[in-house]
Amino acid sequence: MKASLAPLTIDKDFPRRVFKTSMVLSALITLLLFLYGQWSITLGFMIGAAISILFFKILWWTVDQIFKRSGKKALYFSLKIFIVKFPLLGILLYYLFLNVDINPFALVSGIAVLQAVMFLKAIGVVIANSTRKSAQSRDTKPPNSEPMENNPGRIAP
Repeated sequence: MKASLAPLTIDKDFPRRVFKTSMVLSALITLLLFLYGQWSITLGFMIGAAISILFFKILWWTVDQIFKRSGKKALYFSLKIFIVKFPLLGILLYYLFLNVDINPFALVSGIAVLQAVMFLKAIGVVIANSTRKSAQSRDTKPPNSEPMENNPGRIAP
């Protein structure tokens, strides 16, 4: 028997849940890093998390606008957003590394929080779908299944 993975069906609130969970987790980690006491690590993580969350919101908004608009307008609009977004990020990071004392590894860790949350939530959706699928298959009775007392020739499981 071949094992198959459950399909990844994501509801429309998935991005909102990823956003909220990332905000809470980033705030909690930032608080813990602040209590740890190294300001460059705390600031690096905080800036990385803010960049990641901001870019996620921009992407979410852009995709929503693409589906609301139609045709070439949506294509040109999304291209403008993507073309402007990355040079602005490069300028921001250049300024930050030049003028602010931040830890680059903490910055990368802050950026990775949202992606980790999204990955773990997607795994949770797959597990929930496969659990639901297996529960539904157990709930269906096989044909000719009668209670044991009515079928004396049937062997108990």
